[in-house]
Amino acid sequence: MTKHIKNHLLISSIISFIFIGIITIFVVKENSNIKIKYELNLSNNNKDCIYFINQQISHEKLSIQSKGDVVVELLGNSLEETSEDNTNIISSIFKDKNLLSNMSHNIYFVDALSGNKINSKEIVKLTDMEYDLRGREWYKDAEKSQIPIVSNVYTDMATKKPCITISYSIYKNQKFIGVISDDILLEDIYKLLVKKVYNYDIYLVFNDYNVIISSSEESVDNNINEIKDKWIGINKNILGYINYKNINDDEIYGYYNSIENLKCKILTFTKPAVISREKNISNFRIASIGSIICLLLLILANYFINRFYNFSDLTGFKTKNKLYADIIRNSKYYGNASLLVISIKKLSNIKFAYGRNLYEMAINKYAKLIKELFDDKATLYSYNDKSFILLFKDENKEEVLDFIDKNLAKLERREFNIKNKSIEIESFLALIDINKIEMQKANDSLFKIEKIVDDLKYSKDKYICSSLEALAKDIELDNNKLMLLKEAIKEDRLVPFFQPIINIKTKEIEKYEVLMRIKDGENYLSPYPFIITAEKNDLIEIVDLTILEKALCYKSKIDKENKLIFAFNLSVKEIDNIDYLNKVNSIIDNYNVKHENIIFEITETENIKDFKKFTSIINECKKNNYRFSIDDFGTGFSSMDYFKNLDVNYLKIDGSFIKDINSKRENLYIVQAIVSMAKAFNVKTVAEFVEDKETLNAVEELGVDLSQGYYTGRPDINITHKYKNI
Repeated sequence: MTKHIKNHLLISSIISFIFIGIITIFVVKENSNIKIKYELNLSNNNKDCIYFINQQISHEKLSIQSKGDVVVELLGNSLEETSEDNTNIISSIFKDKNLLSNMSHNIYFVDALSGNKINSKEIVKLTDMEYDLRGREWYKDAEKSQIPIVSNVYTDMATKKPCITISYSIYKNQKFIGVISDDILLEDIYKLLVKKVYNYDIYLVFNDYNVIISSSEESVDNNINEIKDKWIGINKNILGYINYKNINDDEIYGYYNSIENLKCKILTFTKPAVISREKNISNFRIASIGSIICLLLLILANYFINRFYNFSDLTGFKTKNKLYADIIRNSKYYGNASLLVISIKKLSNIKFAYGRNLYEMAINKYAKLIKELFDDKATLYSYNDKSFILLFKDENKEEVLDFIDKNLAKLERREFNIKNKSIEIESFLALIDINKIEMQKANDSLFKIEKIVDDLKYSKDKYICSSLEALAKDIELDNNKLMLLKEAIKEDRLVPFFQPIINIKTKEIEKYEVLMRIKDGENYLSPYPFIITAEKNDLIEIVDLTILEKALCYKSKIDKENKLIFAFNLSVKEIDNIDYLNKVNSIIDNYNVKHENIIFEITETENIKDFKKFTSIINECKKNNYRFSIDDFGTGFSSMDYFKNLDVNYLKIDGSFIKDINSKRENLYIVQAIVSMAKAFNVKTVAEFVEDKETLNAVEELGVDLSQGYYTGRPDINITHKYKNI
């Protein structure tokens, strides 16, 4: 499992866990809110019911009282003494509907004297009634009261149903003459409540009279003693929220309160299943919305993670994670790929000198330049903070090489003006081919490429073109060379060789160039590959100082007259190092060598950065009678340019012009020009790579002063003749 996938899973898991937590909190909160809502609704509905019942009963009382006040004017001292016309009027009054009350009612008057009653239809004689209404509790209570009263619950004889009676005593001439009454069935009250309360069930509990009015049964008045133990609160003086199981073992959640007018308790309730159903719906809604939001966030997080892993914030280029994936994917369709690595040199110096902000702006501009040049030719990647990699599309290799050659100068060294600061970016470029197997192992291949580029970016070459396989072999060889060099230093197997440089006119040896060799058994290894290895691995100082000391030690033994002149290579980097020069000067003085007998051949003049400082150092050395020569002169514009400003004693003409001087006329003309220029400045010229008599004759004819090469003298560990005729 890749780091990318692991981070994907980690971030996705974190987001999921966070949302599960948030959803859980919302669910708990919402469930609590639902419960609170039901509690509040149950309480409010319960109170509304009580208010409604009290209001209806109040209206009935008012109606009874008002009708009673009218009836008393129509009645005589008794019902028998009332005229027929008046009794008809009384019946019609009892027929009138109460406009303020929605209850069904049965209004009648009971005569105190005879026990007869008159209702909305007729007069009913006591003899025609099953019982004497004057014996009813409500009648007796009304007789004692001056206002309408509500009776306790009792069973109506006619309907056999629970009911209540609202009764009002009638007095005429301060004499009690009867009671006007209104019988109301409890189920009628319940029906009104059911209409009033929509989503909840209601129980009216008349505990003292063992009556329960409910939606499941219109009335229960006989078996309450058997079931009351199943009820919570029926026989207890409690109010408020209750939770219990009914006779059907169903869980009930409700609100319990008292209705004083009816001398009963009212229970508005709902089944928890109803609440649970609403909770489930709410939970499903929250979970669905939360899941959708979580999914969207995961998609968004996935986008930004991919953006983070696959695209650089600084340049907008794809990252190396994407490069790995693209190379592996391309390996399925192509047999090879070409990668152009652009590695920025001295990145830390840029950051230190200009700060991160300006550095990032410069890198961004450099990236835009790369995009402008290569966007339609290659896929662009920010490999790390110091390098870019371009993966070329399936094109002709020659076209790629030609295109890179045309744009090389634009990328090798580029100066950007940012906020009045001139920031120079110098880069090393490497076009590297990788084969199918290397593409399949993209991670390992890119690691090798990174290591190789880091090793080569500060070499003389500013641009290389090779395959990864070849470069890997070169690295392996370099490692072997480094190991051999370190062993040679440790075992003191570095030895100086001396190659004579002759005066062409006198045919005598004028000086010797001191060269390095590594003793390997009976043989001596060529210095060239080991010099490069030493420079790459910061061992060149040790090597040069060792050869210098051994050469001067040898000179002190064979040159008692102190006349031999030795020439030593000295790189621009070494000249720029004052500590190194002090060590050189100390060794020379330790062996009492005349300074005028030491010549320093300046190498790598193209690497001079601060020409003013460099010139100052050379002039200080010349004050101490040291002499200088420019090595490999003519190979670059820099050599010509520096010659005008450096006070040197010799110009060593690059061997590439000398060895083909007789076959390439242009070389002859170049050498001729260099000689003429040197003579104008009173500087002696040295021709290297003189390998035969014809070459010697050619340079002699051109006026070259000194000759160095196998024809005039091979390098040797010993100086057998101080002066040798050629």
